[in-house]
Amino acid sequence: MRSRILHTSVLFAAAFVALALGLGYWQVLRSDDLENRGDNPRLAEAALRFDRGTILSADGVVLAETDTEQALRTYALPSLAQTIGYASTRFGQTGIELTYNEALSGEEDGDFVDLLESTFLPDRAEGNDIILTIDTRIQQAAVDALGGQRGAMVVMDVQTGAVLAIVSEPTHDPNTLDDNFDQLATSDQQPLLNRASQGLYAPGSTFKVLIASAALDAGAIEPDTEVECRGSYVVQGFPISCTNVAEGEGRYPFSFAFERSVNAIFAQVAVEGLGWDTLNSYAEDFGFGSNLNFPIQASVSLLHLPGSEETDVLLASTGFGQGELLVTPLQMAVLAATVANGGVRPTAHLVGEIRHKDGEVIERLRPGSAGRVVSEDVAQIVAEIMNEGTPGASISGKTGTAETPSGEDHSWFIGFGPTANSRYAIAAIVENAGFGADAARPAALAVFAALGIE
Repeated sequence: MRSRILHTSVLFAAAFVALALGLGYWQVLRSDDLENRGDNPRLAEAALRFDRGTILSADGVVLAETDTEQALRTYALPSLAQTIGYASTRFGQTGIELTYNEALSGEEDGDFVDLLESTFLPDRAEGNDIILTIDTRIQQAAVDALGGQRGAMVVMDVQTGAVLAIVSEPTHDPNTLDDNFDQLATSDQQPLLNRASQGLYAPGSTFKVLIASAALDAGAIEPDTEVECRGSYVVQGFPISCTNVAEGEGRYPFSFAFERSVNAIFAQVAVEGLGWDTLNSYAEDFGFGSNLNFPIQASVSLLHLPGSEETDVLLASTGFGQGELLVTPLQMAVLAATVANGGVRPTAHLVGEIRHKDGEVIERLRPGSAGRVVSEDVAQIVAEIMNEGTPGASISGKTGTAETPSGEDHSWFIGFGPTANSRYAIAAIVENAGFGADAARPAALAVFAALGIE
């Protein structure tokens, strides 16, 4: 009998050691592999087993919390569905819920004993709260301004890079995700896609802000340099018209071509003034080619498709915002914010603080800047020219009308205000809505008005 008891005890001890080693391997040595998987069932189950932290806005509104009685996560604002994401035991996690899962679940910086306790004694785990940079009043103003039109808007603090509002339409109600996931995932409207950070679009004439900034900073042209167009600018047999605007033909200062958005002049500046090497360098400094280190999934904005030959014809089309350009609204907000911030690129971020349940601040997140892109003088010149072309004495902006492979053009606007001592930058796109002045600009101006800037 004693032998059998001893044998059983050894088996139990061996099983415990195997379990402990397995947990140690996956939770410590391979924890990063699991943490990066949004469909990891262990992470999803944590939403129920842990006293998961609350997600709040900068102005103190509860955006996501756990209903302990029903053991599920609840969400306050559908307009933030793609940004906050979801924590579902069926479909895993996305957005802030995934990126900050360790902090929300209370597992962050835990040692091996803590990890074992959270597994076998889940009642002991208590999550931390995440404070976003979102201001719900600005968020609602952006929602109202888009008015349900398919597209996106980003509002950013130009000095800190804090994202104050981020809207993607159409959206969905994350509280009904488990019941409607299949329908949402297969919808041709793509309500699960965060158009603000993941959507890739041709920017149209809004990209001329980058071209002008780079050309002026590189000394390729001056604001008062006389330029001329007689019908079109021809590159290797490819004509680019200057009659996209009524005032395009003739001779005038470059600042006038920028203000009036003359395509042929910007094609010429890109080809003869910048070239691919210089444009690539400035675009990289503005954030192209990276996901901007954004805390949720963000697509990479590109000057052209990978593997494409950098020809003069492609460069000319790129110069006026077409070609193979693909940009996110987030990237275009960063572009506007960089000009508004005197040529220094702010680091876009969404999270301001991580706090204990008792209110103690664990970490304040202040990313700072990503460095100077253009000189302060150039930024001021660009801001002033943008101000000349925008209704409203205190706003600098640029519209864009981007051609699409099928359907109506996309309507774009990027801008900032007040022009002097700017605080807010906005990028807005309304899909298939035609001219930038018809849809995107009015939406952005409505948000500026809500902020007291007109």
